[in-house]
Formats: sequence, structure tokens, C-alpha cells
Amino acid sequence: MEILKIQIKRELSSFRLRIDLETGRGIHVLFGRSGVGKTQTLECVAGLSRPDSGLISLGDRILFKAVDGEKTVNVPPRNRRIGYVFQDGALFPHKTLLENVMYPIRTSQKGAAREVATGLLSEMGLRLLVDRYPLEVSGGQKRRAAIARALASEPALLLLDEPFVHLDRIVRSKLMDDLTHLVEEHQVPAILVTHDLDVAATVANTISVMEGGEIIQSGSRDEVLFRPVTGGLARLLGDVNILKGEVAGESSGVWKVTAADAVWSIPHLGSLQIGQEVEVVIRTGSVKIIKPDMEVPASLSLNVRSARVAMVDRRPDFYWVQFTLHSGATITGQVPSDTFRRTGLNEGDPCTISVTADGISLFPLDSSTLGGD
Repeated sequence: MEILKIQIKRELSSFRLRIDLETGRGIHVLFGRSGVGKTQTLECVAGLSRPDSGLISLGDRILFKAVDGEKTVNVPPRNRRIGYVFQDGALFPHKTLLENVMYPIRTSQKGAAREVATGLLSEMGLRLLVDRYPLEVSGGQKRRAAIARALASEPALLLLDEPFVHLDRIVRSKLMDDLTHLVEEHQVPAILVTHDLDVAATVANTISVMEGGEIIQSGSRDEVLFRPVTGGLARLLGDVNILKGEVAGESSGVWKVTAADAVWSIPHLGSLQIGQEVEVVIRTGSVKIIKPDMEVPASLSLNVRSARVAMVDRRPDFYWVQFTLHSGATITGQVPSDTFRRTGLNEGDPCTISVTADGISLFPLDSSTLGGD
């Protein structure tokens, strides 16, 4: 499996693109809000846009190089061995799904190309639709055909630009599962662009978070999602509660922080000073209800709180539950529907809650903001 290295700079009308990234296994997600340079990065890798300077290499092949004092290299898109899946699929409307997938296959033998294309469409669950035209199939089926076409040329790298956008939840979920299976089966590294946190959390092996044309954190899925480097990034990466507080002390690798008239115990993160103003960031999915007869596990023992159920907002798969602490501060939890129903709690009822050890983070107050949209 070939390693992709990107070290590029490009001046754009609204910001500067500055990318330094190395990846080469599974699906690497470029995550961030719209307009931060994710698609521009893909286009530079594919050869559809040209950086002002830098280097892009795939394995031992240099795809682009513009360095002072050295010969410029800019391999044409068709010679980069890269499969590209656009947001809308970009299928040829006058060709059947089979003809679309056959198009990039490099062989003069039509029978062999047909066999390969039929196999890829079958892998994508489209065997019975090979003779349909793009206008005759659904949006999800078009995306599946587009992925099959991108794989047909046996690329060394697969690029996917928001491949799940505008798909309903069930179709999207199935396609995400199938894509991760295909990438693993074909042993082709992929870079996937999305602004949807659910997509990033589901398909990513590794993630880079982008803001203002730059990567602000990169690492494994769990490292990025559960250990963001700033409070602002924590906000971007999910639904969180923010409590402003002050560092009260440190003991055995755990910070003691006063916030919302309570002392919170937070795993040691970085260097802080006693009295320093901080933000306590609590992920909504990490707020747990402690049943009266429940033995509190070690992972929940650090921050047990008495509370009251202030509000319940029912959703299909979970409940948003707002808890009021004794101080009057509120914390919102995302509780699985069956879990909440088993508690028998209603609005106004007293309860006990806690936060998982990996669901609470601490950041200096001045690290809480990201750049502009």
C-alpha cells in the first residue's frame, strides 16, 4: 500500500491553503466546515488544481513538485493513477452503469472489461441494474456506480468528495459500511472529504481536521475525536457542554478544577497553573445516569453528581436529557432511548449522573476559539 505525502501551499481568494499530511492505510478523512479547503486539497492531489509550491508524492512517484531551484513536475491527472468520486457522481448520462464502469478500464478486450465492470457493480450491489442509465436509478445507486467506476482503473489512491451527502439515513449507513469493506478488500488507501461528524466517526481510520486552509489536528480516529487539542476543536467535533472554571490543584495525575460550584477531577492534560482560568468540556454522549442500586464502575467514579431532570427531548434513537446541578448549571446528555426508558425518570425527578473518564477534557480559556468560518 503506497504512502501519500502532501506538502503544498496555494493562495486562494479567501484564504491560504497550507497542507502538510502523510497517510497511506484505510480511509483518511478530511473533516471541517464548508469552505476550509478540503475539496481544494483533493483537487490538488488529483491534478485538477495546481498548488503554487510544494510536493505531492504517492509511493515513490512524484505527482507534483514546485520547489525553488529544482525542475517542476506536474503529472497530468490521467497519469496519476487516482480514482476520484465527485459529490454528484459525475456519471455519463448517455451511458449505462455498466458502460460507465467499463470506461476507465485499460484493456482492448471488451469482454474482459465487461467482466471486471460487472464484478465491481456486483460488489456495490448493482448487478441487476447494469443496463440502467443514471437517470433511471436512485441517488444512492449513482454513488455506488461512481465508486465502482473509480475502482475500475485499479487506482493507487481513491479520493471521495462528500460521497454520502443528500442521502437518507438508511441508504447512507449501508453505503458507508460497503465503502469501508471495499477499501479494505481492494487494499487501496482513500481520502474522504466530509463536513458530517457522523460520517467521519463511522468510516475513518485516521482524521485530519481542517480550518482556514490548514490542518489543526491529525491522528487516529479516537485520538482526534476524544482528545481534541483545543476547546474550540472540541466544539467542532461534537455536541459538548462547556463549563468555565479555575484550576484548584493537581493530585496523582488528575487536575482538580472548580466549575459550576463543584470540584471536577480531570485526567492530566498539559501544563497548567493553579488559579488559571479554563474550560471544562464534557461530551454529551459521556454523561451517564447512575441507577440507585448500581455499583459505580471506576470509569465513572471521578465525577458523580446529584442532579434533577430538567427537560427530555425524544429522538428516534436517543433522548436529549438536560440535567440541572445543585448550582443551577445545566448539563445535557445524549442517552440511548432504551437506557433512559429503563430508568423510569421523568422531568422534575431527582437523579445521579456521572461523566466517563474519557468524556471530560480541560483546556486553557484562551484555546477555546477557532478561526473564522
